[in-house]
Amino acid sequence: MRAPIAVADVLAAAPQRPPSLATWRRLTAALDAATGDDLARDLDLAATACADWPDPVRRAPGPGLHDLFEGRRQPRLQIARTLDLALLGPDIRGDRLAWADVPELAAATVVRIFDDRLGDAGLARWLASANNARPVEIALAAGITDDGARELAADPRLVHVRSLAPFRNAIGPDGLAALLAAPMPRLRRLRLGRNLFGEPGAPRQAGLQRLCL
Repeated sequence: MRAPIAVADVLAAAPQRPPSLATWRRLTAALDAATGDDLARDLDLAATACADWPDPVRRAPGPGLHDLFEGRRQPRLQIARTLDLALLGPDIRGDRLAWADVPELAAATVVRIFDDRLGDAGLARWLASANNARPVEIALAAGITDDGARELAADPRLVHVRSLAPFRNAIGPDGLAALLAAPMPRLRRLRLGRNLFGEPGAPRQAGLQRLCL
């Protein structure tokens, strides 16, 4: 059986190439093999070494997320900056909304969640947490209604967002109007497809002359 590669060895090779998802995966695999005092040391080493890596590269690994759902703490996740998660159906063991408020994921700046059980209640749990205070990208689905859209529009996190994608939800003209009125000075991309405002007249109800879905 091959011995696991050490965190220091992964990081020693990293400066020889641009940070990549493959390198990040090697790093997280090396962290998985560390325990006890070695883990604490390696986490500090990794956090320092990858501080300038692009946040989209620093994805929270799936096995660690499922450990969180089942109540097992995962300190390795604290160096992740992208949360990219798809949860389908009822057969998710544990707390499927644990991502919303666990401290390990507090520093993530990219939050992409597709959960077919999310709804306004799941959104409310995330909005009530202190996590992800400066997100640059938010994608949330599914089941969010106008009520949830209004709550999201009022959240102070949105002033930092460059990409917002509340698509595949149940947002209508009222929720759309609230989102479009929200203060988002850095916004560059807004994805709103597969909601409930595609009917004739809905763009005008939201105060729009033109709406691209």
